[in-house]
Amino acid sequence: MRPTILTNRIPVEMMGSDVVQVLLVDDDAAYATLCERYLAKDPHQQYKIHTASDCSAAVLACESSSFDCILVDYELPDGHGSDLIGRLKCVEDFLTPTIILTASGGELAAAEAVRAGASDFLPKRLVSAQSLLRAIRNAVEKCRLRRVVHEHAAQLQSRNEQIQGFYHNVSHEVKTPLAAAREFIAITLDGIAGPVTDDQKQMLGYALDSCDQIANHFNDLVEVTRLEAGKIRLDLREQSLDAVLARCLAAMTGPAREKQV
Repeated sequence: MRPTILTNRIPVEMMGSDVVQVLLVDDDAAYATLCERYLAKDPHQQYKIHTASDCSAAVLACESSSFDCILVDYELPDGHGSDLIGRLKCVEDFLTPTIILTASGGELAAAEAVRAGASDFLPKRLVSAQSLLRAIRNAVEKCRLRRVVHEHAAQLQSRNEQIQGFYHNVSHEVKTPLAAAREFIAITLDGIAGPVTDDQKQMLGYALDSCDQIANHFNDLVEVTRLEAGKIRLDLREQSLDAVLARCLAAMTGPAREKQV
């Protein structure tokens, strides 16, 4: 049987601005008409039903149009409903909720539907206007929430990449003159530019350490993102507190004196 796609089962003039687009994948035309009647009983929401007779037709429909919810018969001419869900996941940005309907299959079909990623599972013999509408409402609402989370995650990822780029640019712009300053300090400390007293050597040593500390801070800003992603290994080792305290005192003595601390 050739795959068919039927649309506009609800007249266009009846549709409002917020119509729920439903794709019904079932080769039973009578059941499609029954589902249409069930959905028409909702006094608060309008639905537009599109139908496809098998998996291939459903994939084609999803590639060319977007839907708010997909109702899928478990037994289709060219596969199971769970097979269709697997194929639809290959469609770019596919987040549409899928509800499996079955006339047979029982617990096995339900378990298979859940593993495939179906939002809900309804035995056809228990489907009523109330149960079908409730299942669609829940599935659509959950999908909308997932889309919001997905969009926010994408925005956060984009901003994170922008921040990383900013860190890299700032690091590059600061490290270049910092490296030059460090080199001149090292040349002076080594006495190449002339004799240096012991007190001057100590102060130049502090200046050299401060240059290294600034460079390390910028390295840390870049490495933080790797640490959060688990892509960095910490090298833990013992350090002498005497050297750390001496550098801190040398760096803070001037500001502390100005504030009379």
